[in-house]
Amino acid sequence: SSKTSPQLVKTGRIETEAILSMVQAVTVTVKVEDQNGDPLQGVKTTSFPTQVWFNAGSNALGSSCSSQRAWELQLRGMDLYSYMKSKSKKYSGETDKEGVARLIDMPPGWQHIFATHDDWEMQKKAGSPFSQPVRTVKVGSEAQEFTFKMFPKGAVPKN
Repeated sequence: SSKTSPQLVKTGRIETEAILSMVQAVTVTVKVEDQNGDPLQGVKTTSFPTQVWFNAGSNALGSSCSSQRAWELQLRGMDLYSYMKSKSKKYSGETDKEGVARLIDMPPGWQHIFATHDDWEMQKKAGSPFSQPVRTVKVGSEAQEFTFKMFPKGAVPKN
């Protein structure tokens, strides 16, 4: 995933100038199709861009879930994906009748995007550390579109 790293510098009582380097956030369009290429409506798409804090761990943007909290949840055997999904609304969308959802203000870099539906599922990549199927995409500095393919539950082709 993409990681941004704000750097904190203690200046005491000295006045100083700072130049902040920023990156342009973009809209990511996720198009979801069934195995025949037809659009799927009602698919929930979610991403959890990560922010790394200088010398202080990390958190998923838009969720208020720190890396320490994530470890605690995993140690208790809780499903981290479900917890994060319930907390994060900023980087979420639901596909319309054209099978399109938009994730607004995504930071550039490698991002994980989940797509879930009660009756459909994506193929899980072999060796994925996630409990849910996920696609890892490279988000650039301009708006982008990614197409995901889903299959009826229980009919996902083997890897």
